[in-house]
Amino acid sequence: MEPEKNLENQIPLILFRLDTTAQVLEEIKSVLDKQTQNLSSLLVLQEKYNNLHAQVSSIQNNFAKELDDLKKDTTKEIETLKTDLDKANKEIDKQNGFVEKFNGGMYVGLFLFAIFQSIVVWWINDYGDQVKKARDSIEGVANRVIVLETQKQQR
Repeated sequence: MEPEKNLENQIPLILFRLDTTAQVLEEIKSVLDKQTQNLSSLLVLQEKYNNLHAQVSSIQNNFAKELDDLKKDTTKEIETLKTDLDKANKEIDKQNGFVEKFNGGMYVGLFLFAIFQSIVVWWINDYGDQVKKARDSIEGVANRVIVLETQKQQR
């Protein structure tokens, strides 16, 4: 009976150890529950991070695409503006050429007008001189006629 007695004496010790083991298991369960909660929180955070990363990637892709589109549109607009500027420069050059030709033509016209005016003035002066000479000649002839008539009457 000794082993039974010995066993009876050890029952409180076994119960104490079982109780201690149960407490330790409770603590382990509590720690595991906290770790599970933490792991769940980490998984939620990981999912949120992945979603944010996907959104950031999408935004970056859209931004890159929009930036490329903007560059293309800007390049097209710049080319259009360059073409319009070239056309405007050509038109300005044409107009400047016309103005230069007009100014040149005006100078030629002014020069020809000056020559024409000189010719007209010379012609008017010459005509005036010829009229004067004709009057003098007519006067001279009239005076001779008078002299001749006077001589004829005297004879």
